[in-house]
Amino acid sequence: MLVALYRVLLQAMADDNLVSKLLSKMMSRFHPRRDVIKTVLSWFKISAYGLDVKIDTGQREPTRLSEKTALLDLFDDAFDSLAATWVHRTLRSKKIEPEKGVLVVFIDDLDRCLPDKMIQVLETIKLFMDKRGCIFILGADITIIQQAISKHYEDSQLTGDNTKEYLDKIIQLRFDLPPIRDINMEDYLMKEKIIDEDWGDSWRFLVTGANINPRTVKSLHK
Repeated sequence: MLVALYRVLLQAMADDNLVSKLLSKMMSRFHPRRDVIKTVLSWFKISAYGLDVKIDTGQREPTRLSEKTALLDLFDDAFDSLAATWVHRTLRSKKIEPEKGVLVVFIDDLDRCLPDKMIQVLETIKLFMDKRGCIFILGADITIIQQAISKHYEDSQLTGDNTKEYLDKIIQLRFDLPPIRDINMEDYLMKEKIIDEDWGDSWRFLVTGANINPRTVKSLHK
């Protein structure tokens, strides 16, 4: 899961042409190839179903990086520089300076993953907690997450209030979104052009049938 997260972040960097050019200059001392992002991505080879993770060394000449046995440990330091370059768009910073900018990662619908995957994501986020300027925003039903924690750690008797303590160590700020009121749904339906003025009050039947859920409303309307 950690490798997968790194790959997503690196791919986002690769899509930023300006940053790719800066990174090529910065990483030239680590590796002779100029396409730095693709080089880093090629270090990790993931099978089709994500069940096997291998280091792909290819036919490259030995370098400071390839000679290291703990690749991820070394890459962790390199990633700090990569992230700082990406966020601040300059080679001057070796680490992210939060007062100047931060790296924000959005993970939505975490509660839709399988229980074990939810825990893997949370454990991966914990590895980033010592990185200044890295912020994760999670969208999920907290009740489902707590159930996943209880199931995963049932042998350790991590249940009930203990699951809340587990999450509190990872999540610093939590916002409970209030349920959507039907009056707000009318504005939403008009804005999304799902209904128009000709609907009158008939939109209430659509909203009631969808349990006041925007996603379900769209599905029903289609």
